[in-house]
Amino acid sequence: MRRRILWVLAAVVASTAVVRPSVSAAATPAKPTATPAAGSGLPDLAPTVGKAASEVDLLTKKLGPRLRALMGAKAYEFMLEVWNVETPIELEEGVFHANGCEQHNCGDVGFHVFIDPAHDNINVFAYFGGKGTDYHEKGAIALPKGFASHFAAVRSDYEITPR
Repeated sequence: MRRRILWVLAAVVASTAVVRPSVSAAATPAKPTATPAAGSGLPDLAPTVGKAASEVDLLTKKLGPRLRALMGAKAYEFMLEVWNVETPIELEEGVFHANGCEQHNCGDVGFHVFIDPAHDNINVFAYFGGKGTDYHEKGAIALPKGFASHFAAVRSDYEITPR
């Protein structure tokens, strides 16, 4: 009887385990090494890798003033309002990425934020209603291969308007 209970318990635990996709070592190095440019005003983002943007106040306290200046007050406030579902912050080849979208509507309303501390640059891609808008603070960030391939697929779904 005890053996059967243990078997059932093991089956329940196995069926409720969270499965995460495999991530290559290139996409998430063990110790992030992206350093902000001298005098950039960007905080050290290395401790934020693997955490949610909302958990570390990335969009408000860490980058808020620059995002507001980049996107304009209306678009920035909209982003904060609909940033309900998010992926953990990623780091690849010195570039950070955060992604958030509107709950139950991620295919139609969302944002990708890329930060390049070495070049003191922030880019945001916002999508809404089948249209996308690029916000480039100091020009487009050269995305690392992993981010670039995934992001190209995301962008292909939207009519893009540069800002």
